[in-house]
Amino acid sequence: MRRWTEQPFLIGLLAVGLVLGGGFLGQAIRLQQGSGSERNVPSVAESTAVGQKNQLSSGDLEALQSEGLLTLYHFAGAVNNTTASVDRATVVQCTNVDDEEASEVELQLFQYNATSVYTGTINVDPLDTATFESSSVDFYAADVVMSTGFVEQGYGRILTEHRNVICTAQTIDPSNTPPTWGFNLPLYAGPISRQFFPVTMNEVVP
Repeated sequence: MRRWTEQPFLIGLLAVGLVLGGGFLGQAIRLQQGSGSERNVPSVAESTAVGQKNQLSSGDLEALQSEGLLTLYHFAGAVNNTTASVDRATVVQCTNVDDEEASEVELQLFQYNATSVYTGTINVDPLDTATFESSSVDFYAADVVMSTGFVEQGYGRILTEHRNVICTAQTIDPSNTPPTWGFNLPLYAGPISRQFFPVTMNEVVP
């Protein structure tokens, strides 16, 4: 009996099988690479070409910090869109828990590509609460409607005169009372140059 390596038919059949298998594998890889998010995120080159800033440095943030204010909280995931099929808005509420001293509370909001979309300050008396809304929200009474325009996956930070201020940030349905959906955005405490500490946990609101 001849060994299989001496049989041309078996060798040819094996070669065909290897070619077909490689083709199927290549197609599967191409399909997998083509799947994923439909959002067209600009590359660094594209963003730079249209003048967008891709990354805030610690120096950039320090330059934006008002004199006499300290950076108390940071958060990510802010959105604002009242033209989509599902309206979306972001609400930030801060309470001055000091029973004697008032405090300025400043909110700075940036687009996902580090473009500044809002900066505003409210003077908050002891035990009072200030409410910032990216768009008018039916469920809350706003101290400030930021009118930010479209915001996607934005970054925000909260600056105050002293540390006796507590805040919440949430993305919410702005059009219904009560809201049909909403969820909290985790807040992180500490200057940009130090380690962050989470101060709230993400919680889905029914």
